[in-house]
Amino acid sequence: MTDDHFQNGSFFERENQELKKQMASVEQHRQGLLEHARNLEHLLNEASKHTAHLEELLRNKEIDISKFIQHLGNLDHLLSEKDKDLQQTKLKMEEYAARCYRYEQRLQEYGEIL
Repeated sequence: MTDDHFQNGSFFERENQELKKQMASVEQHRQGLLEHARNLEHLLNEASKHTAHLEELLRNKEIDISKFIQHLGNLDHLLSEKDKDLQQTKLKMEEYAARCYRYEQRLQEYGEIL
């Protein structure tokens, strides 16, 4: 890289534009993670409803085995969906953290150059 590139600012302008694009991408990624979190909360609420219903049936000893199996199946399905979402969210969070770290390092490098 020549002194001309630094003096005329084109290098830093390009880098600045690239960082802006990457930060916009990070923000979009963050919004996706928030949506995932809302979906997980919904699934947990649904699982809680099924669990509460099963507990009520058991307390009242008015349980029909087919209903019990149906509710267990519903609960199992919801929990497996939640587990998949949790795994996806964990991976995305790790990726997000790594990207943020890389951007922070680049910003520090540019600060040292300036």
